[in-house]
Amino acid sequence: MTFLTPVWLYVIPAALLVLWAIFHLSARARRRQLSTFAADRLLGGLLRSFSSGRRRFKHLLIAAGVALVLLALARPQYGFTWRETPARGIDVLFVLDSSKSMLAQDIRPNRLERAKFAILDFVEKIQGDRVGLVAFAGNAFLQCPLTLDYDAFDMSLKAVDTNVISHGGTDIARALAEAENAFSANNNHKVVVLITDGEDLEQSGVDKARQLAKDGMTIYTVGVGTPEGELIPIRGANGQVEYLRDSDGKPVTTHLDEETLKEIAQATGGFYVPLGTSGYGLEQVYEAGLKSIPDQDLGSHRQRIGLERFQWPLGLAIFLLAWEPLVGTRRLFLRQRARKLAGLKQAATLAVFFVVAAWILPSSAQAQSGNPAVAPAPIPAQPAPGQKIPVGQDEPDTPEAETPPPVVIPPNANPAKLYRSGNYAAAAQLYAQALEANPTDTETRYNLGNSLYAQGQYEAARQAYEQALAALDLKLQADAFYNLGNSSYQLGKAALADTAPAPEIQQANETAFAQTQQALDTGNDILKRAEPNRVPAALRNEQTQQSAVPQQEIQQAIQQAEQAKQATTAAQEQSQLAATAGESSTNFWQQALDEYRSSLELAPDSTDASHNRQLVERKLTQQQAHNEEFTKAAERHAENTEVLDMMIEELKKLLEQDQQDQNQDQQNQDQQNQDQQQNDQQQSQDQQQQNDNQQQQDQQNNQQSNSDSSQQQNQDQSQQNQQNSGQQDQQNSQNQNQDQQSGQDDQQQQNEKSEQDQSAEQQQSGDEEQPDQQDSQKPDEQSAGEDQSEQNEDKGEEPGEDESAQGKDEQQPQSPEQEQPGQDQQGSESGQQPQDEKGPSESGLSEEQLQELSEQVAQEQSAAQAGEKGGDEKAAAAAAAGEATGEEKDVRRVPGVMTREEARLLLDALKKDDKKLPSLYVPRQYNVDDEGKRKDW
Repeated sequence: MTFLTPVWLYVIPAALLVLWAIFHLSARARRRQLSTFAADRLLGGLLRSFSSGRRRFKHLLIAAGVALVLLALARPQYGFTWRETPARGIDVLFVLDSSKSMLAQDIRPNRLERAKFAILDFVEKIQGDRVGLVAFAGNAFLQCPLTLDYDAFDMSLKAVDTNVISHGGTDIARALAEAENAFSANNNHKVVVLITDGEDLEQSGVDKARQLAKDGMTIYTVGVGTPEGELIPIRGANGQVEYLRDSDGKPVTTHLDEETLKEIAQATGGFYVPLGTSGYGLEQVYEAGLKSIPDQDLGSHRQRIGLERFQWPLGLAIFLLAWEPLVGTRRLFLRQRARKLAGLKQAATLAVFFVVAAWILPSSAQAQSGNPAVAPAPIPAQPAPGQKIPVGQDEPDTPEAETPPPVVIPPNANPAKLYRSGNYAAAAQLYAQALEANPTDTETRYNLGNSLYAQGQYEAARQAYEQALAALDLKLQADAFYNLGNSSYQLGKAALADTAPAPEIQQANETAFAQTQQALDTGNDILKRAEPNRVPAALRNEQTQQSAVPQQEIQQAIQQAEQAKQATTAAQEQSQLAATAGESSTNFWQQALDEYRSSLELAPDSTDASHNRQLVERKLTQQQAHNEEFTKAAERHAENTEVLDMMIEELKKLLEQDQQDQNQDQQNQDQQNQDQQQNDQQQSQDQQQQNDNQQQQDQQNNQQSNSDSSQQQNQDQSQQNQQNSGQQDQQNSQNQNQDQQSGQDDQQQQNEKSEQDQSAEQQQSGDEEQPDQQDSQKPDEQSAGEDQSEQNEDKGEEPGEDESAQGKDEQQPQSPEQEQPGQDQQGSESGQQPQDEKGPSESGLSEEQLQELSEQVAQEQSAAQAGEKGGDEKAAAAAAAGEATGEEKDVRRVPGVMTREEARLLLDALKKDDKKLPSLYVPRQYNVDDEGKRKDW
């Protein structure tokens, strides 16, 4: 059970509470009045006849009556029935802008919500007209096909928001094209109500309107918003209200473009109106535009109507409220005097009750019976006893029972009485038994047909009516033809019982056609844009890769096409079944029409037969049109199914090719990754090997560095030892020089003394002693010079041969006799150099240079011998002259020693690594002899 106005159910508890308060306050008021009327001791006697229980019962009756009245106002419904009514009107298609600019709040609550409220108010005024809805933004979609089901339209309208179209923008031309596809070819008047803010971003709406004007479409434009404009609020990621911004970060302001809307309306013969804050713009469209368009036949509309059951609680409420005054408050034994008066009151109340009930119940039954002008075909009424059943007037629904009850025939029963009582099966059995006794009784055949008809056995009833046509009574033949027409009509209705109503099939077909068209448009668009997908992946450039259709879009197109195919297949089966059932139904109804005509020929004054004939003619025409429509729809669905199969196959091929390309790309990527991994491993190994080699090299370098450091330390230690030894030798040499000087002084004194005493002997032996003295002094002086040179080398000095020779020359005695033996000694010792030292020939000198040096040395030696023989004076003079000029001229101060210029030339001729002078080391002469005794110099 349902309630049409359930709000009254919430009033019942409040009403009962109010009644209880009223009853309670009234009781207190009565007690207060009684207390003023008499004393408390007298009230018991005065109220001896009053019954408080009866008073509470009266209150209960009033409360129950009020509650039942409120329950009746809630309009309870239990069960339902179908009502099919023809519809005449026009087709109105609303084209609603659902772009984000409709979120602007220059009209409260916003543009989109205000437009939806106005459309709902508009639809309430055009009951009987078919309405449809197209939502658009950057794309367009048929949200609701043209339909008489206003509830479905209401649901579709409420579902529209700014997210219903994923493609942003405002394309009015695409919306008008979608509206053109929504109209069928047989529409006489194509009315479109365009509701938008007029911001046509594609700038092609006016051109499209001019094209549609040639096809007879009229467009009424309704502007939403204000010309001043408003920001567009949106919800941010954190839920806060933000404003839409452009690519430069500036807020976007949307304006109402009235000029564009006016051009679109004028191009198609319509007009433009602003919507306004209360939606009065659509009212002007209805009053000034749609009212003047003539209505056309839109087919029939079948509605499911609930059965009103408000009569039950209302009748019971009237009964209880009528009973309440009849209930007194006095006790029974004291009411005998008032019985007559109470009886009169009860009779009057019951009379009023039955009058009101008789007025309410027929009116409610009339309200549930539907439109009497389009009542279905009649069936026969109940027969009179012993007479044929007269022709009836109305046709109630008589569904066939699934399991008929068992037939119980009372003894001595009359079949006519059984028929009147509703026991049609027993009546039919008695009529069949009577026909066995008298098969030629046509009236019994006719009554048997009526009994079978009442049970829903229309085919058997037809056979009985056909046999009743053999009657000689023309009135009975007319009635038989009339009931034959009724049976044929019911068989035609039974043929349509398993099919859906025609409006539902039409709506399913329109939905399937729209889905198919949308799927084909999407698929064709993808196939046109899919040329880059057909290029092999290896040959794609960056531009081709970017223009390729994504796999997800292709999969969505395939899914959309498959869904459209399923809807098309279901609609095809439904249309085919409806066409087949409709063909059978039209055959029965054509037969019924012929039988009604035969009945009118026999009884021209039969209004029932005339009424049923007109009804069947109208339904036959409608059904034939439906059959033709459903047959064409089934053929079109079959063609669409084939086209969808081809589209799905092409899209799957495209998807498969793209998948193969992706697999190949993945394989190539995997191979590249594998090669890269191998390269990384090889580089890692090379790096490891390089690190190992570097580590080994570092170890070797460390070892070499340690070895060099050790050698350097040894060399430093050796040099230190040599320095220490040189210092010791120098000290020893100084001591020896001091001893030698003291010895020479003593010898000189002895020589002077002996020279005075023995002058003659000294002259004779002078020549012999002087060489001995030179020989004894020369080694000591030479040894002292050598010690001095070794001391210089130990101190890190590197003097040249000229400097060492000069040092040695300064240490020699100044007498020319001592100079010659020293030179010979040096020359002999220089020729005895160690073999591990380099000679002149091994130091890079050529043979010519060596020859020149040897010749020069020989000349100097001969010159030295000649100077020795020339006398002491000449040698002394030459030596003195050489000492005086040795520092100024580059002369050879010591025979056999190179000058500075010769040393410079020799060093320039040597290589860099060989710039070392040959060693002139002279073996050291110690002051001890071989036996370890000190020499006596």
